[in-house]
Amino acid sequence: MPGWAGSLAAALAVIVWIQKHPDPLTVAGEFDPTNQALYLYAGFAALSLVAGLLGAIRSIRRGVGRFRPVGDPAHRRGGLGGVVASLGLIASTALAAVAGVLLAALNGATEQVVVPTEGIELTGLAIGAALVGGVSAYGRRGGVFGTLLSVSLLSLVVWYAGKDAANWRISHYALAAGVVAVGLVVTRLVETFGRPLPVDEESPDDWSDVGVPGTAAWSTGSGDTWANLPAQAAPARTDQWGDEDRWSSLR
Repeated sequence: MPGWAGSLAAALAVIVWIQKHPDPLTVAGEFDPTNQALYLYAGFAALSLVAGLLGAIRSIRRGVGRFRPVGDPAHRRGGLGGVVASLGLIASTALAAVAGVLLAALNGATEQVVVPTEGIELTGLAIGAALVGGVSAYGRRGGVFGTLLSVSLLSLVVWYAGKDAANWRISHYALAAGVVAVGLVVTRLVETFGRPLPVDEESPDDWSDVGVPGTAAWSTGSGDTWANLPAQAAPARTDQWGDEDRWSSLR
């Protein structure tokens, strides 16, 4: 199953747990991440660029993006694709937890308390930033600098629209919806212009390098493979008088 479907189910379960703990929480400790903001941003930038450069290597890109279907989604891509997708979800969950701790410490430095929220708007902003940065919604395709630039731009927009600057009073949900919509347009452009180079005229989009050996996709360069299946005559039926029903053999 797609990784986003499993993570959505887990997110809904976590939201139920959060709703049962609505009381504000007092932040323990006096850590203020504001003074380390530059170092935190530099660490994020380095992680993003290193991951993008590693993804530019064909073998690594094929392994990480193996879960992307290239034909019938019912055909299993092997255990490696599922393991890589699971590890990606675990790693992203750990990074999100670190970001949550930093947000809680930042709010605690100013207000000393943190009110639990579902955080769906933050998830929407994160997904939108990745999509706008050129990461395909289908997986496997992405850029090197795109995510860094889109996250930086979106963070500046969120800060400027907040009460400490322009005070536009724009809901984060509305902003996340707009960013995701723009990101889907970017995904369409990435999928349209980011195809592999044509190998020949009969195979304009060659994805055979990521296919599973021994399995065939639904369609190839020769057209719809369903049209090439041999026709089979219907079996003759016998009515109650023992005569063969000639109409059953007509096609």
